[in-house]
Amino acid sequence: SEGLGWAWWPLKKVESISCPLSVPKPAGYQQLLDYWGGSGPAPTAAEAKDALMALAENLKTEHCVFQPDVIDAMFRQVYDSTTVPYRTFHLPGPLQPTDFDMGLVGIAYYDTDVANYHVSTGNYTAWNQGWAYRNDGVDIEKTGDPLNDHGYHLAWTEEGEWMQYDVVVDQGGLYDIDIRVASATGGGVIHLEADGTDLTGFRYLPNTGGWQLWQTYTISNVVLDAGPQKLRLYIDGAGNNIGPMEFSYQGPATSVNARFVSAVTHDEHTIRLTLSKALAAPLPPAPAGFSLYDDGVAVPVTGVVQDADHPRVLWLTTSHAFTFEDEINVSYDDAAGLVATDGTPLSGFLFRIVTNTLPVLLEIPGRIEAEAFFRQSGIQTEPTTDAGGGLNIGFLDPGDYADYYVRVAEAGLYRVDYRTASESATGGLALQLIDDEADPQVLHTVTFAPTGGWQTWATTSAEALLPQGIHRLRIFITQPSYNLNWMDFTLLSTDTREARAADAIHLYPNPATTAAWLEAEDAPAALVRLSVHDLLGRQVWQQGAPFGKRFRVELPLHRLGTGTWLVRLYFADGTTTIKKLVVME
Repeated sequence: SEGLGWAWWPLKKVESISCPLSVPKPAGYQQLLDYWGGSGPAPTAAEAKDALMALAENLKTEHCVFQPDVIDAMFRQVYDSTTVPYRTFHLPGPLQPTDFDMGLVGIAYYDTDVANYHVSTGNYTAWNQGWAYRNDGVDIEKTGDPLNDHGYHLAWTEEGEWMQYDVVVDQGGLYDIDIRVASATGGGVIHLEADGTDLTGFRYLPNTGGWQLWQTYTISNVVLDAGPQKLRLYIDGAGNNIGPMEFSYQGPATSVNARFVSAVTHDEHTIRLTLSKALAAPLPPAPAGFSLYDDGVAVPVTGVVQDADHPRVLWLTTSHAFTFEDEINVSYDDAAGLVATDGTPLSGFLFRIVTNTLPVLLEIPGRIEAEAFFRQSGIQTEPTTDAGGGLNIGFLDPGDYADYYVRVAEAGLYRVDYRTASESATGGLALQLIDDEADPQVLHTVTFAPTGGWQTWATTSAEALLPQGIHRLRIFITQPSYNLNWMDFTLLSTDTREARAADAIHLYPNPATTAAWLEAEDAPAALVRLSVHDLLGRQVWQQGAPFGKRFRVELPLHRLGTGTWLVRLYFADGTTTIKKLVVME
């Protein structure tokens, strides 16, 4: 109202990636900084003046380096979850892997360390180890490759990371991809995808003898379709620095046959098979020349379906159930005569490996290491000094979670022991069972008292009723900040009265709009109390009364609002059961 402005972030900094305009550092200015910091000799008065005058000149906007990713993160990404090209690459031609799309983590890129939470945790996290070129979570550093005129490359790569690029293939056909790589250890594995379709399969990068000793690694005979598309570079194994990629046109796609690219499990009965070209439709009936094997033994192929959105992809189904322990292979007999849309045949292949991504099942009862999750959000790991060593999870904030696939041997009541450490804060979590619709059922909530140190460990116990079978278990962080090393599940009782109670109770209509009722004709025990909770386990309503074994109770929808709610019923024999209620407008 007074016509005054303010800035919540500096417009300009000297050689920084975290501001809209980066000021180039002039010659001699670092010597002056070293002297001021007590780590270098004093420059002469003339040298100091020259350095400061050069800095003043570089401060002019026309001499600064504009950093569009900072502006995009500050103003667009706060309300828009789509991606924007940092640069559009036209192929054939070069692609700089540091120029990935601008956008949120998990949408434009994924990196294992993307933020620093030292304000809430007290621990600094090196979330951008290169601290060069861009302010995103991807690790970038200046290059020593004489053939890289861009000046930067990807570094500190970790398994599971990826970057997305905006590309236009001006000439569809057969390509070779030359990639500049360097490594002192080896072990790097990558693959490339276009619009969700695998182009290359796993590629194992060489050990070049040093992090700045660069070689060219070539992927040959990659078929690219013409037109705009999103290209992704996936890091499937850590161990290599990655520099520019050169896409060179080799000729029309008809100069080579269609071939196997990759295969991966989708679920226990389905394999996703990717080929280098789209096959001509219609496909013949299953098995259409394909064979599947479990540990070398053939299993029936009951379906072969072409993906409607990704025509290079075939879905192979089987009545056999694969597990995470199986070695799975796929073959194709070219006598079946399948051909691509360009008229070239699909070449036969034998016993190609199917990447088995079926989740490892963690056994209950038993101990589950906290870092054994198959999916997480906001969670990091670190070495632990607790007995047994290994890793603990940490840097936990409300809303973070970790998911685990478990196999519960027996239904019953379990004691869950949590091994935690915290310097001064009282932490907390909700243990949840995720159903087939991805909705959580809260099994219990628990808090953890501070232990006096981030590696000073204590055990806290709570009880949970678990059903038998294979389930998706989630720990949902409700209070920061603490470390978690493991969870230990001990069976206390196999009493199944809770299951009988759940079968006897009817909740209707569900979903509900204006009214909903709980009803039972003959519950196993008398109902003594009701409560309603949100998905975090927080109680929002309760009612206590001697309802008896036969009851009909209306739930207070006017107090709940739209959403998913958990209705907990308490019985006179001490058992409880939970019903899920969905309220709609």
